[in-house]
Amino acid sequence: MDHREKQYLSKYTKLKRLLEERIRKGFFRHGDELPPEKELADFFNVSRNTVRRALESLANEGLVSKHHGRVSRICIDKTGSGLQRANRLAYFSNYLPGMVHVNMVYWNLFDRVIEAAAAYDLEVDFFSTESPDCWSMYQKNRSIYMGAFSVGVNQDSVSRGVFERLAAIPDLIVLDELENMPGEYCVSVDNYAGGRMAARHLLQCNLRNMVMLTPDSDFLPFRQRIKGFEDELSEHGHVNCSVRKIIGIDSVLKSEPGWLDSLHHLLLDADGCFCYCDLLALQALNAAYYHNRPVPDSLSVIGFDGIAIGQHTFPQLTSLAHPARQVADAAIQMALALYNKQRVRRKIVRIPGKLLPGETTRIFKASR
Repeated sequence: MDHREKQYLSKYTKLKRLLEERIRKGFFRHGDELPPEKELADFFNVSRNTVRRALESLANEGLVSKHHGRVSRICIDKTGSGLQRANRLAYFSNYLPGMVHVNMVYWNLFDRVIEAAAAYDLEVDFFSTESPDCWSMYQKNRSIYMGAFSVGVNQDSVSRGVFERLAAIPDLIVLDELENMPGEYCVSVDNYAGGRMAARHLLQCNLRNMVMLTPDSDFLPFRQRIKGFEDELSEHGHVNCSVRKIIGIDSVLKSEPGWLDSLHHLLLDADGCFCYCDLLALQALNAAYYHNRPVPDSLSVIGFDGIAIGQHTFPQLTSLAHPARQVADAAIQMALALYNKQRVRRKIVRIPGKLLPGETTRIFKASR
C-alpha cells in the first residue's frame, strides 16, 4: 500500500468517525436529509470520493439510507445498531424556553439534569408543552430518546390534550411530586420530610410560638410541607403552632404596596417562622427589618429550596436545600434502568433536602 492510498484511507476513516459521531450525538436525526456530497466535501476539506466511501460504509451499518443510488436520509433506526445507541433525554416543561428562569428551583433542576446526563455521555433536549412544535419534534425523533422527564406538569396545569400526550410517553418520569401526574414514575424532593426538618430545627432554637406561612393553595407539595411541620410539632405539646395561608401571595412576592404591613401582622405573635419557599422567607425578613424587629433575637425565619440569593444576602437565610443534584442523578439512573428493561425497586422516590444553617436562626444551647 503506497503513501497516497494510506492517506486516502486515513481521511476516509476520520470522516466516517466524524459523521458517525454527529449522528450518534443527534446533530443529524432520524429522517433528516444529509447535505449534498459536494457540500460535505467542502466542509470537511476532503474529496467527494472520500465522502462517498464514508457514506457507503455508514449505509452498510444502517445509519443512513440510500435512494436511487444516492445517500438521502439519516436512518438510525433502520437496524438495531442505530436504535441501540440512542443517547438523548427529553425534558418537558410547561414553561417556554425564555421563561424557565422564572422558577429558580426548576431552572436549577434542569441544570443538574444536564450535568447528570453528561456523566453518561447523554444529551438533554428541552421541550415546552406551550410550543406548537413540541410534539411534532419529539415524535419525529423519538427513536433517539432513552427516556423522558416532566417537571411542574399535572392535569390541572396543562390542557387535556397536552396531559394525554405526556401520559402516553412510555416510562415518563416526573421530577416534582404532584397530584394527577402524567407518569407513574417520580423522583422528587421529600416535602413531608422537609416540613418535619424545619420544625425540628426551630425547636432546637428553643422557640415556642411557631407559624408557617404558605399560599392559599391546595397544591400537594405545600400540603406535604404543612403536614410534616404540624406532625413534628404535635409531638411537643408545649409548642403553639399555626399555619397561616396568604391570600394573594403574588402581591407579597412582588412587593406590591402594603405587603410589609400585612406580612408583619401575620408574624406579630410568632417567635419562629417557616416559609414554604425562600422568596417568601426573604420577604418576611424584609417585613421584620422594616418594623425594627431583630432577627433572630425576636423572630427566627427558615425557608425552603436553598436558592442562591438566600445564601448570599445579609443576614444569610437558614433554609432547606432542594436536593436537585440527587434528584437528577436518581432520575437518570431510573431512566436508564427503564430503557434497558430492568426492574425498578420503587416507582416513587422521595429524597430529603439538607439543612443550610444561616444567620436567621440560632440553635439554643442549654447551659451546663
